[in-house]
Amino acid sequence: MSAAAACWPKAAGRQSRRHVLSPDRWLDETTQQFRRRKADPDEAPVLPEDVLRIIMGLLCFQTRMVAARVCGRWRRACIGAAPAPTMSFVWAADEGALGSKRLSGAKLKAIASVHTDFLRISLRGCGMLEDTALRQVLCCSPRMVILDLGRCIHLTDTTVTAVAAACPNLACVALDGCPNLTSKAVAALARPSLLQLDIANCGDMDTATVMTLLAANCPRLSHFDGPHTTPVPGNLFRAFMAACPCIEHLNLGTAAWLDRVFVAY
Repeated sequence: MSAAAACWPKAAGRQSRRHVLSPDRWLDETTQQFRRRKADPDEAPVLPEDVLRIIMGLLCFQTRMVAARVCGRWRRACIGAAPAPTMSFVWAADEGALGSKRLSGAKLKAIASVHTDFLRISLRGCGMLEDTALRQVLCCSPRMVILDLGRCIHLTDTTVTAVAAACPNLACVALDGCPNLTSKAVAALARPSLLQLDIANCGDMDTATVMTLLAANCPRLSHFDGPHTTPVPGNLFRAFMAACPCIEHLNLGTAAWLDRVFVAY
């Protein structure tokens, strides 16, 4: 074997490593090529559909949103890409990298058009979102387990009921600060899989009715923040604690009856 042939694998290895691109870098360079060759689309590089879906599946969610806007073929590949097993979408109005941008209903629908199977969705503080947009988007994630809609002031019982029916695996739900909700929303969410529920500072909710629903349907409930609206009789409190033995966190406000109930319990 000649010296040149002996050195070839090592040199080829250096060459291949030098040209390996991360998924995000590959997306940037390929997008620029598409823009440069827009006048002659036949010259644009074409990858097989299955390869394109694999590449799109490696991208983070925000980058996949950008890729979906390149062309229809890429958008189909983004939708058909296998979702990450712990895919989350978090857009908090007062925290995080996206916190400085307001989320509108149109943006939320655009997100749902690219990825429709989130396990966790947090839209805390997004008060601009209308109830209809929330209902259309949230119902597209049937595997959702964690849902945080705190301070979404336009949220209604209709949307919560629809989401509860479309997402049977909901385990952790935060609806605090939603003034339009009533006990009907809790009735829709009450199920054996529910582990955590926060409905503090919700408008028209009767604490006794809510606790009765949870005691009858949520034996694994561990965290509960009540609506802080009306006092609860001591016998109902004892029945609730007996029906939910896994309770670790319980916040029912500062009603005057609490001390007497705890002493009796």
